Amino acid sequence: MFCTEALYPLGLLCYYLCVSYKHGALNLYGARIDCKSIVSIGSVGSTPTLPTMKKKRTLREIFIPVNVYDSQVIVLIGHTKEEVLKWIDKNVEDDVKESAKGIVDVQSYTRARTACLHGGGSIIWIIKENKPVLIHELFHSTAYMLREKGIPLTQESEEAYAYLLGYLTQSCNI
Repeated sequence: MFCTEALYPLGLLCYYLCVSYKHGALNLYGARIDCKSIVSIGSVGSTPTLPTMKKKRTLREIFIPVNVYDSQVIVLIGHTKEEVLKWIDKNVEDDVKESAKGIVDVQSYTRARTACLHGGGSIIWIIKENKPVLIHELFHSTAYMLREKGIPLTQESEEAYAYLLGYLTQSCNI
């Protein structure tokens, strides 16, 4: 947490940059600052009034082909429920569209969801990027894909599950 003394120089810097900037806004570390929203800088010792900086959302779509099992996994990270539904309408074949839309039936505490599609493919929706949650969902995709291909999880098939999970995780690169 910053104290008043730490915020004051930042407020002055933003004020002077904005005063000298012709268009009324500036970009500071990727965040757009509307110079009109800086109401006052105040005197030394007072808290400057600074604009709220919004962090830009990062949306990711990861397509992972799994050629050895003639399948694929699609990972959507950071999308809203509405964006996921729109993406499904645009990109998913009609015969599996309705089952894919089940991915957005979530509870308020849900952090991710996997929709398993006919033939072993799946779509994963990660609401906010989180590596442990992603790996959890990738395991669901792994288990579904291999069960669909006739390979149940047993001691003898553990290596196939481990290699596929490793491949999917590495392909996501987060």
